[in-house]
Amino acid sequence: MGRAGLPVILILVLPLSGCVSEFGDAVRVSESDADALVRGAPFPEKTPDIRAAAPSRVATRPDGSRVIKLDLREAIRLAVRNNQRFLVEGENLQVQLLSLEVLRRNWYPVIEPLTGSITYSASPGAPSSISQDATVGVSQKLPFGGSVGASWTHLASQHPTPRAYSGTGVVSITQPIFRGGGYGVAMEEIVSAERGYVYAGRVRDFNRVQLHVGVVESYFGLLQREQAIRNFDRNLERAKRQALQA
Repeated sequence: MGRAGLPVILILVLPLSGCVSEFGDAVRVSESDADALVRGAPFPEKTPDIRAAAPSRVATRPDGSRVIKLDLREAIRLAVRNNQRFLVEGENLQVQLLSLEVLRRNWYPVIEPLTGSITYSASPGAPSSISQDATVGVSQKLPFGGSVGASWTHLASQHPTPRAYSGTGVVSITQPIFRGGGYGVAMEEIVSAERGYVYAGRVRDFNRVQLHVGVVESYFGLLQREQAIRNFDRNLERAKRQALQA
């Protein structure tokens, strides 16, 4: 009877924390859950609230009607907090920043997954044997379009006698010479992303100033119309008195 090998594979099983009976229960998010997610965000000042900002000074008249009292500072605050176009523009800027961070981290060293295996062999009338191997590696992008990588493989075998251990290291460098090589080509993607983010930030700042200017113009325009209405009421009362005197 020939000697047969019995490979043994080690599998790591992550325990599940729980299970759901229906798919709808797993994906349903209530309004309170959404509020909790917003409050627990890592950057709450950059996460817009799902509710509109309410005026801070609301007065109730004796007849039950409500009046909102606005000054210039309050008008600008409500415009910045509730203008949908301005808020969407800010969210798009944050998404662009996240994409830029992904490109930046692509230039960090990357540690490859640790891989390994264990092999056990046994047959009747012969001593058993076991061997193991493990491999780990790291890679790094180069500023001229290439990449460098290094890996180490460790081998071990345990027979009844003797035991043997060995290791192998490999270093590889890949560098395009003609097409796709060069510092400008390698850095163009991240430079374009950096430039686009700066330009988008400048456009948002300009739009913010335009929004402030528009609110100020509207606010003082309302004051002018209010004064015009008061002047019209005074002129009307004066005309009534003159008509009675005539």
